[in-house]
Formats: sequence, C-alpha cells, structure tokens
Amino acid sequence: MEILREVLSEFGMQVAPHKERGPCACLDFLGLLLCNVEGNRCVALNEKRQKMLRALIDELVVLQPASGSEITVVPKTLAKLLGHLVFASQVVPGGRTYMQGMLSAFSGLEVDWRRGVVLPRDGAWQLVSLRRAF
Repeated sequence: MEILREVLSEFGMQVAPHKERGPCACLDFLGLLLCNVEGNRCVALNEKRQKMLRALIDELVVLQPASGSEITVVPKTLAKLLGHLVFASQVVPGGRTYMQGMLSAFSGLEVDWRRGVVLPRDGAWQLVSLRRAF
C-alpha cells in the first residue's frame, strides 16, 4: 500500500487515508456481496437487500385476493418491486430468464393513471408466490 501511495504522490494525486481499504476476501458494494474466498467465490445480494426484497414481496402477498375477487395495487408499489427484482436477477442463476417470464406476465395490466391503481390479472399472484419460495 505504501508503494501505491508513493506512486500516486509522484503523479500529484492525493490519497484520502480514511477511504483506504486493506486486502479483503469479501466486499459489500452497491448491495452486492463480492466474495473471493477460494472454493466459495460468488456475487450475491447482501443481507440488507435480501431482507428489503423479502419485505416487499411479503407486502404484496398479504394483498392476495380470495379467488374470484379483484384487488387494486398502486402502480408505484408494483414498479418498485419489479425494479428490485430486476436488480436481484443479475446475481441469481437463471434469474434473467425468470424475470422475462414475470415481466411478460404483467403485460396487459389495466392501469388507471388518474386514480393511480393497477388491476392485476389472476396469474400475477401465482408468480409472486413462486418467487417468495426462493
């Protein structure tokens, strides 16, 4: 680390000592856990992001209607969940494929932008339940 500081100072670059990190095996970066431990190398969601995602899914599962009845969902809530699932799909093996299926299942939703509600189709709840199992 000392050599790096010397090289940077030769080029006139300043180093902030409080931002330095020593060598590490795991790094939490933008909600992703980057692990470089031999035999356990992976990129995964960190615990905080996993809990937040589970909480969002649980919020929607509670709203699941009884068969035959309708429910309205605020578009922002649905968009927030889908956005977080798209982010998570980048580190889940096969996640992009599942997300494409989920996003296509949500196509054709009735969105009332004036009132700010979405009327989901029946099949949407099956997808939410399936993702919750993982």
